[in-house]
Amino acid sequence: GLSSIRAYRALQRFTVYNENNLDYNNRAYFAMVTANRWLSVRLETISTLILAICGLLVVLERGYISPSTAGLVLSYTFSVTGWLSWLVRTTADTEQSMNSVERVLFYSQIATEPP
Repeated sequence: GLSSIRAYRALQRFTVYNENNLDYNNRAYFAMVTANRWLSVRLETISTLILAICGLLVVLERGYISPSTAGLVLSYTFSVTGWLSWLVRTTADTEQSMNSVERVLFYSQIATEPP
């Protein structure tokens, strides 16, 4: 434990070793955060394009569309961002959960060693 590390005056060596292990372990987390940010920017861009197209169509067809219908269309279009984010995150969580199930299934089918 810690008392043995201090007794052998190896605190610096274990600190550096632990920091290197933490850096190695955090690589996957940073990659995941970066991928999430990249995805959120793309989803926001898609949602903005959909909203711009709907807004343009509402303005161009203002004589044929009632104001209440135009407002309803635009308010539903605003919620597309949340829907897309929810859909992508739910799909990713489901896939991650199924990965665990696949591992359990694989390891349950491995033949056991004879006693």
